[in-house]
Amino acid sequence: KMTELYYATLLGFSGFVSLMVAGTSWKRRPMPGANALTVMMFAICVWSCAYAISWLVPTRLDKLFWLSLAYIGVVVSSPAFLVMTLQFTGYARWLTRRLYFVLAIPGLVVLFSLWTDPWLATFFGGLDFSDPEFYLKGGPGFWLGVSYSYLMFFFPALFLIQAFIRSRTV
Repeated sequence: KMTELYYATLLGFSGFVSLMVAGTSWKRRPMPGANALTVMMFAICVWSCAYAISWLVPTRLDKLFWLSLAYIGVVVSSPAFLVMTLQFTGYARWLTRRLYFVLAIPGLVVLFSLWTDPWLATFFGGLDFSDPEFYLKGGPGFWLGVSYSYLMFFFPALFLIQAFIRSRTV
């Protein structure tokens, strides 16, 4: 269908642009936030490209496989954005091994929920897979991932706003 091709094309383009940004930031590794930006943009590339393929494959099982792969990018991009923001705004001292471990836990729980969904029904929550849009809905594992991702974008936004206000008063 044309709709699926349209979505896949836009997502593929997004993945390509993300990969280009990741390559550019990799070349600027010594700059604050560059490593985390590289990780974030590569994760967004994986997310976009795998999701693009999920729109093109014919079977629901194939869609689930590519969606499962896309979620690796989903759960990595959000905390990488927080790490990048902390580095960029001068709070790199907060980035300890303990914090990295804490930031990884929700993403690992979400991936575990997704990958064990056929047995535990915690990600899609026992949805009817005959529904063509089953992968757009979710159970508790899905909503944990959504909530965590939004929090990981909300808090960095506060740090960026604070940095912007500080920079305007100098």
